[in-house]
Amino acid sequence: YQSARARGRSTSKVSGDYVEWHEFRFFLVALRDYFGYFQLFATLDIDGDRRIDFEEFLLATKRVKQWAVEAKGADKDRELNNVFRRLDVNGGG
Repeated sequence: YQSARARGRSTSKVSGDYVEWHEFRFFLVALRDYFGYFQLFATLDIDGDRRIDFEEFLLATKRVKQWAVEAKGADKDRELNNVFRRLDVNGGG
C-alpha cells in the first residue's frame, strides 16, 4: 500500500485513506511482488517456524544462486555463512 501511495499524487482530500485509481496499478504490482516473496519464503521455511535458519538457507542454495549470491570453491560454506549472517541481522533466523 505504501509503495503505491508513494508513486502517486494525491488528488483528493481523502486520498490518504484509499488507493486511488491512478495508484491501483502500482498497488497490484507491489501486491504481486510481496506474494512472490511470501511464496519463496514459505518454500525455504521447511520446518514452518516462520524463520529461515542456516540449515534451511544452505538447502536453498539453488534459489540463493537465483538471487545472484553464487558461491564457488572451497570457501563456499564460509561465503554462504557470511551472506546468511548479513541477512539475519537479529540472529533469530
